[in-house]
Amino acid sequence: MGVIYDLKNSNGSGTYISGGGSAGFSMLPLNLTMAAIRIIPLDDDMRRDLQRPDVRKDILSGLSVGGTLYAGIGGGFMIPLESKYNGRVSVYVMGIGTPQAGGNAGNAQNMKDRADAMQREIEDGSIIVD
Repeated sequence: MGVIYDLKNSNGSGTYISGGGSAGFSMLPLNLTMAAIRIIPLDDDMRRDLQRPDVRKDILSGLSVGGTLYAGIGGGFMIPLESKYNGRVSVYVMGIGTPQAGGNAGNAQNMKDRADAMQREIEDGSIIVD
């Protein structure tokens, strides 16, 4: 479980919750990381498009795979599989963490979109609130 916060879209809709799984090697039973994500455009059109919140949302939402290596400092990569911009951007992860190496897969969802979906489910009776 993780949280992704898009600093370029900080108007309340730039927070994502992510869940998934990972496999790798670690020196400790519990791993901690704090990292920043950098989206690198691979063409000039994409450089302009990245300024739009809806484009960043498409890249950061949905299914992705990646890998990381940390030894105090480190980083890795993330491939947004479900994004229509897959192949037009590279997503890098840089930060600090306990010693670890591994791969992961996860599904991220925009928290505002999830809250709106839950509200609709409450209104139509799919979720019962006490």
